[in-house]
Amino acid sequence: METGSTSHQSTRDTSKTPYQNPCRRRPSNRPTKHPFTNQRCHSFYSLGSWLPADHRVQHDWMAKHIAHIDKHPPQPLIPVIQEFKAFIEGNTRIYMYFAQMWDEVPPKKPYYHDPTGKRQIRDYRHMLAVLNHIFTQAPQWNDTAFGVGMVGVPMVSIFDYVMATPSGHAAFLDPDVNKMLKKVLNEWGKFLKSPESAEVLTTEKTGWFSQHGKKDLMEVANAPLKTSHTFEDMYICDPQAEHHGYTSWD
Repeated sequence: METGSTSHQSTRDTSKTPYQNPCRRRPSNRPTKHPFTNQRCHSFYSLGSWLPADHRVQHDWMAKHIAHIDKHPPQPLIPVIQEFKAFIEGNTRIYMYFAQMWDEVPPKKPYYHDPTGKRQIRDYRHMLAVLNHIFTQAPQWNDTAFGVGMVGVPMVSIFDYVMATPSGHAAFLDPDVNKMLKKVLNEWGKFLKSPESAEVLTTEKTGWFSQHGKKDLMEVANAPLKTSHTFEDMYICDPQAEHHGYTSWD
């Protein structure tokens, strides 16, 4: 028996080996490289802990907004969302990111919602329509949104799955993309300071002063010091005035 070094040559034809996505399902959390941009990316299926482990909560929240969009005629895009659209379509690199990231989301549970396997957000045009709908209204109160932790930042849910794709990860590392997203958020911030945004500050079921809304808000506010203050004790307001005296959601 030979004891020297030996070499093993494979007879397998590697020219027909299918392409393997370097960011797909890795046993470790070590980053790999995006095949086109050479940027670092992490596991394809990894989700951040800022959203609930039960994906049904996230799906239910998104489903309400998507159902509204799908049942109504397309609405004109507000200026900043129209600018976002032009930004995507006017730059080949950015267009590649946003066109591919939605296709790279696996067409299986928990990434889709309906029995046909259709993704909730289907492409970047659908994404713009969802943003347009959400960012033209103040966030209403509902237990699902509170549980998801997206009452104040709904964009987190819209981009959650695509951020873990190769193209999505590259896009959200891109300085130009982040500048555009900052502009979108700043415009929504201006709306949340307007009188129109105060329409959700009511005692109705979806209002922030509803029975559930106040209860959940005060549980969070009282938790650090283990107090039992009411909303009126803790915040400067006028419960008898419209919107408790507040002039905007912000």
